[in-house]
Amino acid sequence: MKLKAKGVAAAALGACILAAGGTAYAATSTKNPGNPSQAQAADKHGKKGKHHLRLVVKAAADYIGISPKDVREGLKSGHSLAALATANQKSVQGLEDAILAGVKAQLDKAVAAHKFDAAKEQMILDKLTARIDKLVNKTFQKKH
Repeated sequence: MKLKAKGVAAAALGACILAAGGTAYAATSTKNPGNPSQAQAADKHGKKGKHHLRLVVKAAADYIGISPKDVREGLKSGHSLAALATANQKSVQGLEDAILAGVKAQLDKAVAAHKFDAAKEQMILDKLTARIDKLVNKTFQKKH
């Protein structure tokens, strides 16, 4: 039970990690092993970082009204989530609210399953809320 709680907490914190600079995405999308911080992030977060990226992409796609594939392609071509939203006549604030709601829904499920408590959920939401602007405005360009 403790391992599952740690896994859910780590997964929820993955969203915060993405908001802090997209390290998990950058580590999986670049082929430059010379950057140790990116390599360490990929090792440390692995599948959980990718899982949270999928949650963020899905929440953004649902709000914007495009497919998750189109969101991923937009990010890979150098657009931010905010740019994708505005290009589809959606507000950046609405996008942020949709991402936060998606993360909160996952955290609520974890609290209901007693994987961790409401205080920890609130801490994670507070961190994500503080970093959401950076998350939606971050661009991820492939390095050649």
